[in-house]
Amino acid sequence: MKRAWQITGTVFAILFALWAQQSWTLSLTDALGPGPGFFPFWLSLIGLALAVALIIRVSRNYDLTSGAEFDAHATILPRGAALRQVLIVFGALTGVALLLDVLGFRIVMAAFCLVVLPALGARNWLVIAIFAVAASFGVNAVFSDLLKVPLPIGVFDL
Repeated sequence: MKRAWQITGTVFAILFALWAQQSWTLSLTDALGPGPGFFPFWLSLIGLALAVALIIRVSRNYDLTSGAEFDAHATILPRGAALRQVLIVFGALTGVALLLDVLGFRIVMAAFCLVVLPALGARNWLVIAIFAVAASFGVNAVFSDLLKVPLPIGVFDL
């Protein structure tokens, strides 16, 4: 498990370093303020710092979740209920990717919330339903009406 965290941290550190280098080639400022490279550059530096901190912490033999030392026999892949949750979320995301253009944002996001929230442990169906409707229609209203970013409508014109 320790080796997996070290490899993951190293891969992220390399990716963030490459993103920092690429964003450095863009202008960090322009006449109005921050340029096109400003946010990517600083976000990549923050990500690089966090990846290095992850590598250092893991290399000191601390488990990131419990604070205890690593278990030499721990497995990387989830099992049981955790595997079920991973598969449900992955299946729901696949369904979103396949159905978003066909059914539209509002319907697909409401269905996504109705599937994923119970899978992750939510039990109050009234709260789940209210959240699903508020999230799908609310996010659509913010993006479509306020930000003027068109989202997929689908065959039902919703």
